[in-house]
Amino acid sequence: MDLEEPAPPGDERLTYAQLADRLGISRAAAQILVRRRGWQRIQGTHPRAPAVIVVPTEALAAEKWRQREAPPPSGNSLYRTVMRIAEIQAEHTARLDRLDELLKEILARLPPTS
Repeated sequence: MDLEEPAPPGDERLTYAQLADRLGISRAAAQILVRRRGWQRIQGTHPRAPAVIVVPTEALAAEKWRQREAPPPSGNSLYRTVMRIAEIQAEHTARLDRLDELLKEILARLPPTS
């Protein structure tokens, strides 16, 4: 298969960078995905020419669906998660402090033991 030939019906030709952009993943992740899926790679004749991947259109749609189902955490969502954990921890600390105070009050009311 030549680079200038049109892709077979139902297939798309994409570089690793284009595939990564389409799926919202890194270029390294795109390379791993191509290996795992066994998609055909066409190396250019020029040493600096990017490799072209023949990707079945239905597989590309399935990968897009998978990406929508489990989006990678963004920096903001990680920040929100950490902040929520800190809030929960503060709430639990306040509850434990209140329980500690209540226990001290109860112990103070008990008669002394000899």
